[in-house]
Amino acid sequence: MPFDPNSTDSVLSRVLARLDQQDVILDRIEAAVNRTNGRVTAIERWKDVVNAKTALVASAFSVAVGIAGEFIFKNLRK
Repeated sequence: MPFDPNSTDSVLSRVLARLDQQDVILDRIEAAVNRTNGRVTAIERWKDVVNAKTALVASAFSVAVGIAGEFIFKNLRK
């Protein structure tokens, strides 16, 4: 029986081989996406911490300026 590259068995065999290759590629892509998502989550968490610290410093500075201003104005009224 001669080999026919266009026979049903041959075509299905090539399709299955390509699907197996595609599964390997998709597994690699999924691993890369999971790694990237972990990095993005860590960066977002770091950004939230930096924002919170900045807000805390700004609040402390505002309180200090308010107290200093109150002290200065009380001494000017005397």
